[in-house]
Amino acid sequence: MEAPSLSNVDGELIEVADPYISLEEGKFVISNEAELKEKVSSEDYQSITSSLNLMNDNIEKSENLVHEEESVTVVGSSSANPASNQVSTNTVTAASQGKSGVDYYWWGYKVFFDSYQTRQIRNTLLGGATAAGVANQLSPWFSAPSAAIKAISGAIAAGGTGLAGIIASNDNGNGIWIRVTGYAVYTGIGPQ
Repeated sequence: MEAPSLSNVDGELIEVADPYISLEEGKFVISNEAELKEKVSSEDYQSITSSLNLMNDNIEKSENLVHEEESVTVVGSSSANPASNQVSTNTVTAASQGKSGVDYYWWGYKVFFDSYQTRQIRNTLLGGATAAGVANQLSPWFSAPSAAIKAISGAIAAGGTGLAGIIASNDNGNGIWIRVTGYAVYTGIGPQ
């Protein structure tokens, strides 16, 4: 049996489905199934429910969670920046460092890399790293389940040296964020 992965949900489907997805007691739920089914195709509805189920499973397996109104944040682990002995959390700890962490949404992840991690990921990509190599690098930085690490590392590795250039152009010294909406698919990147 194939392991579950995030459906490749596009921005248009996210926009249509978002009003019908809510976070209740730490889990993503569809608030009005009948109305959502009227708005999307049965295939899209299946993609939405698959993504919800996978994200809820990942949340259940995660440690160090912070529940917010529309997302659940996995707080980064300590010593993400050994140069300053900074404890990396998903809050801004210093303007020059940025933040570090993984936000879970029903459609995927938004990953924040502080400035140290941004440089390390860029260098790893320039060195031709595989998804496994990127996963090995991410694992000590984030307290996230293996499914989340695999999806994020697959998306980053798939970007290769081209993504390394995009990372460099988006890093203003405070790190970057990368949005992942499907296995091995990054759909956005920007500066912090």
